[in-house]
Amino acid sequence: MFNDVDLQNSFTRSIEQIKIESEELKRIYESFFDFNIILTSDTGSKTAVNRDYIYESNQNLKETTANINAIFDEMFLGFKKYILNNLTKDKKDELNISTFIFDNVEFLNRLNTLNIQKDFKKTVKNILYIKDKLYTLKYILSSSSTLSVTKKLNKLTVNELQDSKTIFTIIDHLGMVTNSFYDFYNRVQSFEEDYFDEVDLDLNFFDSLVVSESEKISEFIYNNKKNKFFLDFRNLSKVHGNYLVNRVYIENVISALIEQACLEMIKKERYSTKSDRTILLKVDINKKILSISCIFDGLYSNSTEENLTGIDPDRNLILVKNLLFYVNGDFYKIDKGSSIEYKVNIKLNKNFKTEVVE
Repeated sequence: MFNDVDLQNSFTRSIEQIKIESEELKRIYESFFDFNIILTSDTGSKTAVNRDYIYESNQNLKETTANINAIFDEMFLGFKKYILNNLTKDKKDELNISTFIFDNVEFLNRLNTLNIQKDFKKTVKNILYIKDKLYTLKYILSSSSTLSVTKKLNKLTVNELQDSKTIFTIIDHLGMVTNSFYDFYNRVQSFEEDYFDEVDLDLNFFDSLVVSESEKISEFIYNNKKNKFFLDFRNLSKVHGNYLVNRVYIENVISALIEQACLEMIKKERYSTKSDRTILLKVDINKKILSISCIFDGLYSNSTEENLTGIDPDRNLILVKNLLFYVNGDFYKIDKGSSIEYKVNIKLNKNFKTEVVE
């Protein structure tokens, strides 16, 4: 994968470490479907959700997930060091890698002006491709969090914990995050392979993503303040038939657009008391073009506005642009009067790309 032996060895060790940590996660997620563990009943009492076990499991999952994210961060740092160590001081200053979230095409264009060696350039292109796969793995792992389950359990009384409807709701929720984990687990196991999903073009596979994103933005925290946003999902597709897509890249794109929409709405509320906190997400397929629209009430021009504290205003949109390259997609930002539309078109009849081009 990498021409540089040290870089390749470091990369291989990191992936193996993530696989080891993933086995611990797998053990915990599997336990959620052992009813002797996940359900409890004292002598003479009704069966109830084992709240204490889910609390304990959530803590263990957080710790192991933190370990995996630390490995991801070490990998990004290693990639950054490799690039900088192979550049002279004047070229380092010109390239200026302050963060490892940047536009791949612009980065390669700048790199081309530095007259670097062909082998080094090839390795950098591989690094950028791997970087985007790793960021997508981080996204899937974050979707596997059981935090929202524990928050639900916090609000329940003893009687509610014994209610059959509540039990099934909690188990369904655990099932959803467990499916996300297995998505992560399977992709880690076959990281160096191209991984595509066979999905139905009716687009109902987005339903679980919408549930997850709706919960996420219902308690969207910015600057230590909780914000509540709403997601209105409209699936307009009437097309059926199976198709191979890189599903998680597309889901990661949607998640990034929704998060950016939340940030833009918070920004607008600094200047306007009239704000609609609903994000309209529309998906459709027409002539093998997957169309995704994220429409919200925001400020169209960022040129005269202050950036939000501690937030890179372009981070999400840069991620979107990078990921769309691999799924043959285009991004458009459209002014719709008092609102903004983030629009994505993905060509489903094109070959998948597995490298970054200039």
